[in-house]
Amino acid sequence: MNRSKSVQFVLLGMLVLLLLVSGGCGRRGTKDRAKGPGAGEYSTPERAGAEGGISEGIVDLDIPPADRSRIPAGEPSPVPELRTVYFEYNRFNLTEDAVATLESNLAWILARPNVMVRIEGHCDERGSEEYNLALGDKRATAIRNYLVTRGANADSLVTISFGESRPVEVGHDESAWRYNRRGEFKAWQ
Repeated sequence: MNRSKSVQFVLLGMLVLLLLVSGGCGRRGTKDRAKGPGAGEYSTPERAGAEGGISEGIVDLDIPPADRSRIPAGEPSPVPELRTVYFEYNRFNLTEDAVATLESNLAWILARPNVMVRIEGHCDERGSEEYNLALGDKRATAIRNYLVTRGANADSLVTISFGESRPVEVGHDESAWRYNRRGEFKAWQ
């Protein structure tokens, strides 16, 4: 009888533990995409969240607020010579293909030291908006860090995350998602 109660107690404990662990998983519901004013904009200290992070779809740049005045006005333009870098699902590490693309982009960047380049981090639609903004930031930062270690001027590279708000392929499967997990380059020339 004692052994039976011990087994029941262990099973009950495992059930409670399972419920606690699975209760931490969030449900996937409908999300508002970051659109309209503030979506993907550079944040200022006043507009950033209390932690200086994500607030209303706005993300911080990888530069201190005092240095943000050096960013040119207006939107940067796409540069055909700067190729897009693609990422694996839920990753921000650079693959061999990504490194090869970055080496090609690095040559263009080094040849134009006075051109400011914006590196944009993007994600597919899976995950929460906040998670995707953070992942997009990590992707853009990984690209920037690689370029800086290879000789690019850190002051000419800025990063921003658009999370999932600017897909290039519309769809709800891997054939679309693989093109949306990317880092894009634009420049103020």
